[in-house]
Amino acid sequence: MSCYYSLSNINANRFHNNWADICGGGFYGYGGIFKITNNLVTNNGRHAIKNTLSDFYMRNNTVALNQGAAIYVEEGALFNLANNIFWGNEYAGIDTSVYTTVTLLTNNIIESFPGAADPLFINPTVGFGIDYDGLSADWTLNEFSPAFNAGTPDTTGLFIPITDLDGHQRIIADTIDMGCFEYDYGISVDQPESKENLIVYPNPARDVIYFNTREIIESVTATDISGKKFHLRSNRNSADIRFLPAGIYELKIRNQKKKFTEKIMLIKL
Repeated sequence: MSCYYSLSNINANRFHNNWADICGGGFYGYGGIFKITNNLVTNNGRHAIKNTLSDFYMRNNTVALNQGAAIYVEEGALFNLANNIFWGNEYAGIDTSVYTTVTLLTNNIIESFPGAADPLFINPTVGFGIDYDGLSADWTLNEFSPAFNAGTPDTTGLFIPITDLDGHQRIIADTIDMGCFEYDYGISVDQPESKENLIVYPNPARDVIYFNTREIIESVTATDISGKKFHLRSNRNSADIRFLPAGIYELKIRNQKKKFTEKIMLIKL
């Protein structure tokens, strides 16, 4: 996609497996002002995004596993970045020139920058570039992602989107994720049940866990420390965990009214 000398809003698009000989396989902006939000840009080449003589205001984009750099910048460019993920591209970070101005750089995960950590996509492609199918990969975040609730929800002058790429609510209980997908859009913003209304026992556990709650349990998922999820067979007040390896798990428990979280340790003799 290319735009020249324009004022453009580029929102909620998927750019996968495109190629540009000159640069900007996903998007190329020249001489304009661009508000770029909620876009997923993966497995493109040559470079994912190119900026020449343009002002880019980028919010909540995921730019990953592209050949070349996440962003290739030429002279006279301005960047204003918040809540983005730039990760796993052939060239880490942002390829900029001495003529580039960055006016805002807040709450982003940019590979090669100090403190940047793997955003933990659910199922990304196994390599970068157009030889890997970015469309069929899963670029959502798992619940241990450092991008989870780590964005800035301040909407003042930042053009923070109201919904994510899939149309789900963005800012939930004054929190927002980095990247184009919101992890916890489905979680109730009501106050969680008090501990008196939900007890998971025994803990540590071996074969079965029990729930002391007035409500009927509808679903239980367990996530290990690597981010792998398991759906547990459950009835009104218990769940079978015999098939799980020993370790520490985070449980997501949903009843007829709410969703809440508990941690347990599973031991094997």
